[in-house]
Amino acid sequence: MDESTKAQSAHNADAGDTIRMVETTDAGQEIVHNVKVVATWDVENVKLDDVDDTEELDGVEYFHVSAAEFANAEDGSWQADRLAEYMEDGSSLDEACKALAGYYYWSCQIGCIPDSEAYGPFASENEAKQDAFDNWGW
Repeated sequence: MDESTKAQSAHNADAGDTIRMVETTDAGQEIVHNVKVVATWDVENVKLDDVDDTEELDGVEYFHVSAAEFANAEDGSWQADRLAEYMEDGSSLDEACKALAGYYYWSCQIGCIPDSEAYGPFASENEAKQDAFDNWGW
């Protein structure tokens, strides 16, 4: 996939929707991918790195998770796992949800599942971006 890959905005897509991705090959041929949205979340910003020599499109996804989202996390999700870890010290559910609410980031190829753990919480998106840059060069 080259740097001219374009994706229809999924910001207004819901789970079950199909979005269209168009890939332009080095020869100029367009290849259309119809991708089914299996889950949605509030994405604040996506920063793309340059395409490397393996022609893999890498990025960092920054997002906010509210206390309510932690409280309603599905079993087996990273939010539920993080909540359980936090509550091991005796914190109440309410205390843990409030403490874990905030901005997070992870490494994620566009259109794929994350390929790193979620880092955070941070008080602001800018703090999350600074941490990603300072620690990972993202």
